[in-house]
Amino acid sequence: MQRYLQLSDDDAELIQVEVPENANVQTLNLEPLPCYAPILMEFFAALSDALGRLSDAPNARALGFFLRARALEQAVAIRQRDNLRAPRGLSFHVVPANVPMVAFHSAFASLLQGNPTIVRLSSRQLPEQQQVIKAINQLLSQNRWQSIAQRIRFIRFSHSDTLTTALSLQSRSRVIWGGNATIKQIRSYPLSPGALEVAFADRQSLAVLDEHNIRQMPGHSVQLQLKQLAQDISQFAQQSCSSPGVLVWLGSDSSLRKKIFAKIAEYIDSSICSGSTQLTLLQKASLDGLIKGYHSTHNIGWGELKSLAQLPPRRGGTLYWSQFESIEEFFNQPINYQTCVVVGSSREAMKEQLAQSASIMIDRVVAPGQALAFDWLWDGVDLLSVLSRVVV
Repeated sequence: MQRYLQLSDDDAELIQVEVPENANVQTLNLEPLPCYAPILMEFFAALSDALGRLSDAPNARALGFFLRARALEQAVAIRQRDNLRAPRGLSFHVVPANVPMVAFHSAFASLLQGNPTIVRLSSRQLPEQQQVIKAINQLLSQNRWQSIAQRIRFIRFSHSDTLTTALSLQSRSRVIWGGNATIKQIRSYPLSPGALEVAFADRQSLAVLDEHNIRQMPGHSVQLQLKQLAQDISQFAQQSCSSPGVLVWLGSDSSLRKKIFAKIAEYIDSSICSGSTQLTLLQKASLDGLIKGYHSTHNIGWGELKSLAQLPPRRGGTLYWSQFESIEEFFNQPINYQTCVVVGSSREAMKEQLAQSASIMIDRVVAPGQALAFDWLWDGVDLLSVLSRVVV
């Protein structure tokens, strides 16, 4: 016997359904599919192909590449290796506007587990997000994918306490993507006693540049890594939690540091830079005692941090930096960051050292150019695992 989402007609009228096109939110089928059901794997393979053909949407194409069949099969095999898994049930996701593709990564992690899934989108119409929505709707209009169309809803609605409460109470999992104010607000709405909540709070990220190793690298390799780091910094206008906001220099050669930092500034997309924003942020950080001083080079405003423990706001092409003579000195800093981009060093060596550090908490270590590359493991949370149940 099929079960459907229970909403009053008045509440349902507040909702605009984006996916599937012209669907009714009240017809969402609450009966799960099996985890990683063949129909789900086939659907994501088809979606991967469709997104790969969007020539003017680089982030959508990246999402398609992420969903390619071979990569998805490998991710599933790892998680099925030791345990049988079962869906949790209805999953409700609240996603931000600043990184449009998060909505799909979050939803697809849930749907892969067979969970009926509701995603509340921002009220903002984001062009690249809309292109992905169009591609999904074109697939879901086909008879072949109706079992999936019955179990997914991307929706928009203005603030409504009763509607958010109704969706939360019927959900077996709720996923909230920051900021912190959003998480605090959504947490004020009750969940059923057995439901699971996953929240991704505001985080900061950094890049570590090792002077000794940079000296050993060929010039073209240094140049490539700095260009890729600049892309990590500037994509999504510095709004992504995984975009480095502070550069950590390991070494004592300040002259080389200034040269490397100036080169990074040259490569950063100038469209994100605003001199007035930089000046306001840096002056406030100075008055608050968070930075030792500030200057600008190549449209970038630089502030030298007093401590890595507190990173001031970063917008308009504002960056912060710290210098340590050794990696051991850096590892003595009591900090909590999401992503660490390593320039001129081995990722594996950095991860091993981080695992031994009692002070530093860093969840991801990536090469330049990979800071914004999504993975099912995010902020130390394995979304593919946490949104399903282990059967023992």
